[in-house]
Amino acid sequence: MILNPDDSVLPEKVSNTVDWKTILYFKGKYNLITKEKVEGTVGYSFYQNLHTNLNDYNVSQHLLELKGSYALSPLLNFKGLYSYEYVFVGEERYNYASNVSPSLIISEGKGLSTVLEYRFRHTRLQDSVLFENNSDRTGINHLIGLTQNIPVSANILGRIGYFHDEESTRRDYWNYRGNKGSAGVRCSLPGNTLVDLSTEYYDKNYEGINSSSGEDRHDKAVTGTISATKLLSKDYSVTASYLHTRNDSNTAAYDYKRGITSVFLNVRF
Repeated sequence: MILNPDDSVLPEKVSNTVDWKTILYFKGKYNLITKEKVEGTVGYSFYQNLHTNLNDYNVSQHLLELKGSYALSPLLNFKGLYSYEYVFVGEERYNYASNVSPSLIISEGKGLSTVLEYRFRHTRLQDSVLFENNSDRTGINHLIGLTQNIPVSANILGRIGYFHDEESTRRDYWNYRGNKGSAGVRCSLPGNTLVDLSTEYYDKNYEGINSSSGEDRHDKAVTGTISATKLLSKDYSVTASYLHTRNDSNTAAYDYKRGITSVFLNVRF
């Protein structure tokens, strides 16, 4: 969270800080139903990061997910998701949230597919010593999105997407309307290696007057990511990635550049 807050309230006095963190992530699922046209699963995941220096900002997340899908026809597939998450920062409760997300996948032949999705998110944030006015951001978010998957060749899959979301909170200066465009490509290379390149542009217009800038906040964020995954065996793989974000904001506290380099060992059992 401290390295990649995703619009969270930014903690003070940690600008230009370089840090290392260890991440532990566990995810499991159980198939409730598996039939020709219907599938249903329940899953649980646990995320924990441990910072070397900024250990007051260690994050723990518990996430419960219920997923289902129904094949309406050979070309149409309906999917639904409900999730509930509970997050701690340090030893204090940060937020809990519910998500409901239905989507429709349209298969157009020759590997082409279009995904139409909607997401409703209700988040309740808690005040703490580190985030004194965190509860001001309690509210709901509505998102609609369209993603087009484009097979370029047998080993290359491209994708482009557009998303619009609106956030409504307890304080008007946290309310916003956002528009995001994204593009990416995934390549399967020799030696059991997968490479993923992606970029996105996210424009957010906030309502109300921000107390620190004296004007309506406006953020324009550009993010680029590159990752490579090496399959070591059926159950083991290694992923290395780099993410760079430039958030151009008229509010000084949210105008920043951020780079995150990561290496993960993935184990499946």
